[in-house]
Amino acid sequence: MTPNTPAQPYVLDSEPTMLARPSITLDDVSAGISKFVSKINLLPDDPPTPKDFLTKFYTERNLPEKLKDIDSLLVYYQGGRMHILFAELDKRYGTDFVANPPCKEVLKTTTDIPTTVASIPAKAPVNKIILLGNSGVGKTNLLSRLNKGEFSSDFASTIGVEFLTHVMEIDGVSVKAQIWDTAGQERFHAMMGTYYRKAVGALLVFDVGDLVSFQGVQRWLDQLLQVAEPGLAAILVGNKADMEANKRAVSTVDAQKFATQNHMMYVETSAKTGANVERAFRDLLTTVHRTQSLSNEERTRSVSSLDLATTPQTSSSDCC
Repeated sequence: MTPNTPAQPYVLDSEPTMLARPSITLDDVSAGISKFVSKINLLPDDPPTPKDFLTKFYTERNLPEKLKDIDSLLVYYQGGRMHILFAELDKRYGTDFVANPPCKEVLKTTTDIPTTVASIPAKAPVNKIILLGNSGVGKTNLLSRLNKGEFSSDFASTIGVEFLTHVMEIDGVSVKAQIWDTAGQERFHAMMGTYYRKAVGALLVFDVGDLVSFQGVQRWLDQLLQVAEPGLAAILVGNKADMEANKRAVSTVDAQKFATQNHMMYVETSAKTGANVERAFRDLLTTVHRTQSLSNEERTRSVSSLDLATTPQTSSSDCC
């Protein structure tokens, strides 16, 4: 290039090649955000309610007969006592609910109580009935015979406490009973006091072929009376009465004498044949129902008398 020659501009032979970007739609953005959020569990799911938990628990174990008692079970264990229920389930089903509670506990507050008493519909009381007696006397079979008409010759000790709801027609009224089947083993005696409370009736059961079980009735009765509600009704039940006479260890006379001394009725039953099973429960519930009816009548009369006594008397002669 000579000094007098002007510089020539640099010219590209062709336009540079540009890489094409893929187009991103709003749907792509939304999908990406959703995928990202799904991997982050900042807010874990709320645990199920006790009712939902028990419904699922019994359904998964194919125990439909337990479903109808869930509401009553929750009423009994509410107020900070669900850990006791968890312990019972752990013992019976081998779960670990005490260490890992499966549901949240709903505590009752004063806001749950209606302020207008008149708006609360009257409900028939649920009568708590308990079965007491040594292990192996047939308490569970008595309950199974009453509820399902079934009997099992396979012995399996009750663990802790179980219950079911049963309704009987008495004096033209449907009387509902919540019948509790308690464990008879020695190791459970310490916890039995909790289940005696608020019971209105008890069946003290022994095996007519087992003298030790008959002698043990006194201890069950003493323990019951320590925490029993006033006016509790009790029946002495001699079970397995279908056995041969030469195998009996307790005579009808001796059992009747003990029952009379302790102000109880005496009934001999057989869970195996069904003899007198319904009668034993019916006699007890009849006593409970009629006692409650008399108490209600006396209470009504007392209120009526109080109203008459406090009603101001008008003067026979007008003044002015």
